Amino acid sequence: MSTIAVDDDADTNVDCIELRSALEGIGCDKQTLMGVVCRRNQQQRSNIRHMYGKKYEEDLIKRLQSKLHGNFQNAVALWMCDPAERDAVVIKNGLNSWTNKGLCAVVEIIYARTPLEMDAIRRAYRVMYKCSVEQQIGLKSSGDEKKLLLALVREDRPAIIEPDMESAKTDAEGLLKAISSRPIDKSSIVKTISIRSPIQLKATLDYYKKENRHSFGKLVKQEINGNFSALLGVAMKYAKSRINYFAKTLYKSMKGLGTDDATLVRILVMRAEIDMQEIKTQFYKKYRRTLESMMISDTSGSYASFLLFLVGATQDEIQAVGKIKHLFTSWR
Repeated sequence: MSTIAVDDDADTNVDCIELRSALEGIGCDKQTLMGVVCRRNQQQRSNIRHMYGKKYEEDLIKRLQSKLHGNFQNAVALWMCDPAERDAVVIKNGLNSWTNKGLCAVVEIIYARTPLEMDAIRRAYRVMYKCSVEQQIGLKSSGDEKKLLLALVREDRPAIIEPDMESAKTDAEGLLKAISSRPIDKSSIVKTISIRSPIQLKATLDYYKKENRHSFGKLVKQEINGNFSALLGVAMKYAKSRINYFAKTLYKSMKGLGTDDATLVRILVMRAEIDMQEIKTQFYKKYRRTLESMMISDTSGSYASFLLFLVGATQDEIQAVGKIKHLFTSWR
């Protein structure tokens, strides 16, 4: 369920005028900016971006990037992208990071998307970066990680409602054989994960655990070292429970000293209109504190306020970061 409080009666032309006014001159009227974009759904934001471009002959996202800075800039720009563009940005940034976290973000995107969504990502990526996703993976990764990423991009994983239990049994037996081989048959593991949808892979992992009395994911972590193990883990954890995966990843992004802002922004922006309410519920169930309270302790300023709007924070919670104290009142 979405956590965005959408204004269904919003006028796109009025929104464009307000945004233009907020972005003119020195600095930016962040209160007005958030008052518009935080209350618009994906289609409304797309309409705003299109009309703004025609009306003022400039790209709204580029304008936002010129007026905002740091994590706030990244969050707002990603929020204003269309879904395929957003995925393309995350994939590009993840590959360019040369980090385990970056590659995990790439797996999170490409494993979860349907064949139609992947086609849209490919088109957006080529338009935005003048090369294919596959070419970029080839340049920015290597070894087993490269093989897994390419397989996930190339294989179709059709959406299904119910798993095929015969396939689950066969796949589970194949995974046991692959992990027991010496050397480990990594190619077979990659093939199974890359061709199976989350629902089907979950059935396979459940069958494996039932028959072998241990988790395949934990065995992978023990037997396979490095980034490859972590990337496999992302796909398996997502398949086992999408909601739990996102709740845990959000928690880890804020746990301890410092904040993994790239992960925090990615998940909040991408899930706000899909299943953020369920993620918040699971977050509280696992960690006995609200997602909002942890965000308040880990972020600040307009950046914090923007993210809190996305997760449906209360007026008091937004006031806790000391910004936009009267914005909710003005909406009533």
